[in-house]
Amino acid sequence: MRNIFTDLENILHHIKQVSQSNLSNQQLIFVTHIEKTAQTLLDSKLYYMPQTEYHHMHILPSLGDELIQPITAIYGYAKLLLDSPASFYGAKISDSQRPMLEAIYQIGRNLETYINAINQKANKYRQTARQQPPQIIDLRQFIYKHKIIYEYWLRQIKKSLLTFIDEEDYPIFVNPYHLNAIFQHCIVTPYIELHGNFSGPRLYIQNSYNYIQVVINCSSMAFSDNNMRILFQHNGRETYLTQLKNMNAQIHIPPKSTSTLVLIFPRVAL
Repeated sequence: MRNIFTDLENILHHIKQVSQSNLSNQQLIFVTHIEKTAQTLLDSKLYYMPQTEYHHMHILPSLGDELIQPITAIYGYAKLLLDSPASFYGAKISDSQRPMLEAIYQIGRNLETYINAINQKANKYRQTARQQPPQIIDLRQFIYKHKIIYEYWLRQIKKSLLTFIDEEDYPIFVNPYHLNAIFQHCIVTPYIELHGNFSGPRLYIQNSYNYIQVVINCSSMAFSDNNMRILFQHNGRETYLTQLKNMNAQIHIPPKSTSTLVLIFPRVAL
């Protein structure tokens, strides 16, 4: 498992060393572009990236070209500087610059290889996980495991997730893959698609004898009939409601709290 954030930091370190040495104007343009590309990628996509393979499988495939194209550009430009002095009017890389550019190239290639491998693993995981039979899980542990994924996407739009969960068992009978997709949709999608100056979501779990309720409060947001159609009827999103039904679960909006989604799951015995 690679630490993608550290890899990009190392690339930036090498780039800064190269840029502080003697470069032709043409070389400096390329080095500056590599530095800007790496810094933008680090700040926008990798700063809050969790560093486990499991979480990478849930995030990296969704980034797609937003991640791969900058990395390809970084090592591609480094390779051009190394191998094609004719592109820079004959200006060659010095012996002191070469190891740093070679390191940038190698880190970039290794990152690309790792991301492609993660994407393949994620595809196999999805194919298997979708077909798994339901199982008993503890909802508290499940949310703590996946919270970092939801927070990653929320932080892309400068939001954060607050959770308020008592230290007790919350057993439910579900397919974990589908449950994760439902939670991510209910927690993240409203903030991406129902635009407005809203504070981040708050998540609570409420326990009763027969049911477990997951309360997602999106302060200042109104889940109107139209907004609910956007979230659960457009673009094939009826699937979320179908999966909830398959879990014998349901979703509703409390009459006196239109900024709240409540997911209700039957409580099962451990």
